[in-house]
Amino acid sequence: MTSASSVLRGRWKFVRSASTRLNSNGGVMKSSVRPRSSSVRATVSSVRTVVVPTASTRAANEWRDFWRDGGERALAARLDEFEPYSVRVATLLGSNAPRRALVAELARIREHELRTSADPDRDAEIASRVYDWFHAA
Repeated sequence: MTSASSVLRGRWKFVRSASTRLNSNGGVMKSSVRPRSSSVRATVSSVRTVVVPTASTRAANEWRDFWRDGGERALAARLDEFEPYSVRVATLLGSNAPRRALVAELARIREHELRTSADPDRDAEIASRVYDWFHAA
């Protein structure tokens, strides 16, 4: 049984809809999930050869220490004209966003916040500098 305190703490949510009612064929599948013939073979694909760097997996308190103990200053030093927007950039980095998302965010900041003309090469340069630093940290 679900307690009200569990619901209040977000552990459980009561759902009352037609989709949760029992029916006579609950859980029965109408089609097979197996291949139709045994002639299907698995092969190794040479297409996926790109290595994608991943962000360091750290606990919340380790991330807090990283930013407090120099990460925030090091990021700001790499952002140049985007330094006032370091929190937005840090949020993207912390979410393990790809480099292209960082470039796009810098372009948005340039257009909407800095109100300067587009400079995709400069945005890509700064994004690469920040992205490479963060993934090496």
